[in-house]
Amino acid sequence: MTNFKITFAVTSVMTAIVVASAPQLLPERFSRAVVRFLVYDLVLALFYTVFIWPFLFSPLRHIPGPTSYNLLYGNGTAQFSKPPGQEMLNWVQDIPNNGLICFRGFFNQHRLIPTSPETLKSVLSDNSYDFEKPLSIRKFLVKILGAGLILVEGDVHKFQRKNVLPSFQLKHIKELYPVFWGKSRGLVEGIEKELAASGNPEDHVVEFGEWATRVTLDIIGLAGMGRDFNAVRNDDDPLVHAYNELLEPTVERAIYFAANIIGPQDLVQKLPINQNKLLRETTGKLKYFCLQTVRDRREKAKLKGERGNDILSLLIETNNFSDKELVDQMLTFLAAGHETTSSALTWAVWLLATNPGWQTQLRDEIREHLPSITSTELPSDAEIEAVPILNAVVNETLRLYPTVPLTIRQATRDTYIGSQPIAKGTRVLLVPWAINRSKHLWGEEAEKFLPGRWLQPGTANTGGAKSNYAQITFLHGPRSCIGMGFAKSEFKCMLAAVAGRFELKMVDPNEKVWPAGVITTKPVHGMHVKMKRIEGW
Repeated sequence: MTNFKITFAVTSVMTAIVVASAPQLLPERFSRAVVRFLVYDLVLALFYTVFIWPFLFSPLRHIPGPTSYNLLYGNGTAQFSKPPGQEMLNWVQDIPNNGLICFRGFFNQHRLIPTSPETLKSVLSDNSYDFEKPLSIRKFLVKILGAGLILVEGDVHKFQRKNVLPSFQLKHIKELYPVFWGKSRGLVEGIEKELAASGNPEDHVVEFGEWATRVTLDIIGLAGMGRDFNAVRNDDDPLVHAYNELLEPTVERAIYFAANIIGPQDLVQKLPINQNKLLRETTGKLKYFCLQTVRDRREKAKLKGERGNDILSLLIETNNFSDKELVDQMLTFLAAGHETTSSALTWAVWLLATNPGWQTQLRDEIREHLPSITSTELPSDAEIEAVPILNAVVNETLRLYPTVPLTIRQATRDTYIGSQPIAKGTRVLLVPWAINRSKHLWGEEAEKFLPGRWLQPGTANTGGAKSNYAQITFLHGPRSCIGMGFAKSEFKCMLAAVAGRFELKMVDPNEKVWPAGVITTKPVHGMHVKMKRIEGW
């Protein structure tokens, strides 16, 4: 809306000059005339900003983009396509471009989508601090995620990243493998108990998404704050219910989130609706829990000299964070550390259930190289990392189903994307769903589940793509996901346990499983599978 502000200011000054220099031309009282002219100015400025500037004067108007649009809201609804990012993937596939696509959002405001490794690198690495998450989005999401590493910007982000990064180094992640494997064993045992209790294991339907949420919450509880929630054993855990209620991908919740991000957030927050009540109650419980945990860990470290190996203990040792700042980090870790990985694990189960050939190959490899999940023996991190098909399935799942399919940035100053000048205030959409599936970056079979692309000589870390920026599930550069190593390590342990122990089949082989979600990508109706225990491991 920068153009509107400039236009309104210019026309208002012109009106004031006319009124002041020639009041005799006004047929009404001076004050009433000024008000009337200001209204005219407002209408003129809006008309110019919405219908004149974008089409005739914007320096971005010549960048390729979709040719069909609504005259009032442009292609703004594409941001809410199902699956999230799908409409933008269609543009990336079909619209010839030189690394940028421009489309008109609401009120015809131009929005940019980087589509090439060069333009993505410009936004994510070269000029990363020129592009921030829009204030309206941060203001809302901070209620759920806290003012932690994901949402803070500028110097605050640099400080937090510098002080949090040591907790996610490879050396520390290796020490957490016993936690990952132990909780994966608990997941298998919990599912087996459910199957046994059903009385008919062969036909029993497992809603795997709930199990994935519970086990990842257990892992981040122990690894993140030294606290075992035992959510796998206790399906009535209030924290599990809190997150399920808050992030369940319902239409009502999606509309509520969109209204807060796009609409008048302060007004939406004051409405007497159930979603506001749910948000206040749930986030209140989460913040209270995190605060109690922070105080407990700090007291143990101070009075009892206990030194934990969890992330929270390591952050307390730095003595660089207040209790409130640690609560914000815990909220971030809880959400990012369990919701994202549980989503990825759920999609991996679906991909294996619908690709039985790869499922069999993976199971055979796991059973050959890793100790049984029911034994007391723990595989080393090197053993788990050395299972090539496991690595391939994990990478291919994360490529096809990025847990955050779309995110938005806004230019905080006049800058560049490649050689294209970008004005302050311009919004840029980073769309992992589109980039990770782009046939221009991954070939004609970009949208197919092909773990073999990660198994060719020299492709174990690239999938055969020519640039790291062909996959942006974890982004890149200074704003890349600090927990990528953590997430992939726990993902591999959990998937190895599930795929090594069970045969996976969809309840309905013809079911259309649709990705949806309010923050992360989850199956809209859950993941209902049949899980048959395979003996011998």
